[in-house]
Amino acid sequence: MKLRKLFLAWSVVFCTLATAQEFKVLNYEHIANDISGRKPDNIRTDLNGEKCAIVKIRTNNTDILVESGLQIEDRKAIADGEFWIWIRVDERRLTFRKEGLKPLVFTIPLSVEPLNVYTLDLIVDATGAADADLRTLTLRFNTPEVYIGQTGKVPMATPGLTANFSLPVGTYSFSATKKGFADKTFKVQLRNDTVVDITLAAGAGSTKLKLPGIVTINSNPQGATVLLNGQSAGVTPLNKELVAGDYDLRLDFHLYSPIESRFTMAEGETKELPVFTLKPRFGYLTVQAEPGSAEITLDNKPVGMGQYPKTQISSGVHTVSVANKLYHTSTEKIAIADGESKVLNVKLEPAFGTLHILSEPAGAQVYVDNQQVGTTPYTNEKCASATYLVKVSLPQYTEATASVTVSDGKATNKTFAMSANFGVLTIVAPDATVTLNGKVLSPNNYKQQLAPGEYTLTAEKPHHRTDTRKVFVRVGSSETVSLAPEPIMGGLSIITNPAGAAIVLDGIKQKQTTPVVLSLLEGSYKLQLTKPGYDPVNKNISITEGETTSFRFDLSNIIASRQKHVTRLKSSRVAWLSLGAALGGTGAYMQYKANDNLERYNSGDPDVGNLKSQVKLYNTLVPVMYGLGGACLVPVVTTSFKINRLNREIKLNLSAGTGTAIQLQF
Repeated sequence: MKLRKLFLAWSVVFCTLATAQEFKVLNYEHIANDISGRKPDNIRTDLNGEKCAIVKIRTNNTDILVESGLQIEDRKAIADGEFWIWIRVDERRLTFRKEGLKPLVFTIPLSVEPLNVYTLDLIVDATGAADADLRTLTLRFNTPEVYIGQTGKVPMATPGLTANFSLPVGTYSFSATKKGFADKTFKVQLRNDTVVDITLAAGAGSTKLKLPGIVTINSNPQGATVLLNGQSAGVTPLNKELVAGDYDLRLDFHLYSPIESRFTMAEGETKELPVFTLKPRFGYLTVQAEPGSAEITLDNKPVGMGQYPKTQISSGVHTVSVANKLYHTSTEKIAIADGESKVLNVKLEPAFGTLHILSEPAGAQVYVDNQQVGTTPYTNEKCASATYLVKVSLPQYTEATASVTVSDGKATNKTFAMSANFGVLTIVAPDATVTLNGKVLSPNNYKQQLAPGEYTLTAEKPHHRTDTRKVFVRVGSSETVSLAPEPIMGGLSIITNPAGAAIVLDGIKQKQTTPVVLSLLEGSYKLQLTKPGYDPVNKNISITEGETTSFRFDLSNIIASRQKHVTRLKSSRVAWLSLGAALGGTGAYMQYKANDNLERYNSGDPDVGNLKSQVKLYNTLVPVMYGLGGACLVPVVTTSFKINRLNREIKLNLSAGTGTAIQLQF
């Protein structure tokens, strides 16, 4: 029995020490690219002359002692929250000590290499068991103001239908009592935050509660959560009525170390506990990042872009990460001691370079990893560092491809010399319309760079047979092709009386005069024959392939033709004068008849109705007759002008001796 009691006592001591662990190692790693251990000022040797390694310790409390069986007696303070120690290469354990705290023995997980650098993140937590990992238990009742507590501890009344507890993981027994209800005892196995519904049945309870007292609990700062026997009782300042008995008190406040205490309430007692001063467990952190668009995360939580203003954070080691597209992410662990303020400036290293792509000749399409990005010369000032497949393509040139590597902060230049994949074809076809494989070429663009292959050329001209040619173009060749459409010809024979008339075709005067036979392209023409003293001849003619079209013209003497025209105009003038006189006479007669009928009407002629209608009709027609008669004078006047003009032409031709004297009558 004594041995069993002794074993239980040792078990209690061991468990107390285990839950009171106050040192925490969060991270230990080898920093491969840290060369500070190789700098002359930082080299230390052991008693055997062997070079040592450096352990950079980042912590929220530098007032600690680090021991090892083989540790070199050298320690270097770097800044608030960081100091260095030197250890031998065969070191295996480190012991951390601080007055009032339980020591921590840390086993080094990595082999120690000389002149290498290692980091260790250490949290010093002076709160001991008060920082136990607690779970929330919520008990919900079917009736309010139930007295509930752990079995064997003083119960507290629920303010409503629920009671909230904060307890370590474990199994707990509870007792519930209320006047008018049967007492109830139950167990809860607490692993995670849990909600349990409790139903009390009506009946008589057997639990007799002691008389209450009143306790006042306050803290600095105020607003701390008050737990009594693990049950939530409110926040400070708290003035509460409690059943007499013993109470375990815990005060929790964000970013402050919790406080645990005990007190006893007597029946009817009014007690004010001393003000509890909570110890701050926070510092301040400011982060400035470059570039300003970088995202800042603190312990994997996004906290800002470009900057994280001075903010209160819990003491300990935190992970700050700064990331931005096209830059290398920076991740740094930083130890914040109680009340410490740290500023972290992070300038991200670029993860990009400049890519220049040129080609000969220029103007080629540029593809990067099969994505078209532009034409040469092409520049990407911020191209992510990587290896790319770059291709350039230009019609009539062979594509060129290469693997191009872009490095951080460097300019990468790549020039592609592209091989021609065409031949040159020059086409000679004056005044013709030229087509290449059915596509009409510009008259000023008869020199073509063509991909290798067979092509069909045509040359077309009006009234010519199309000249068609097939050519084969080879790479690097230069060839000239002449195209000559064949004309389609016919003949034109012209005889005039008298001879010697000038010939004009489509406005172009010919060298020959009549009589003549001309060789012409087939088609339609406008023919004009002119000879001094004779009227011109105008005629539309058509020329047919292989045939001669013949014409004979008797030219008209200008004087004779003009005299005939004068005679016709005089006859026309007489006719118009006669018609005008007749219409005027008719109008005068109607005027007379209208006046006569009006007098008869006024004199009372028996035929009044007919006379009235006749007067009305005559009055309507009289102006019409006069108007038509006057209109006949217009052609009389214009005809007289034409006769005078023709007579002047006749006189001019007579005076020039171009015609035969003819007696003229006017």
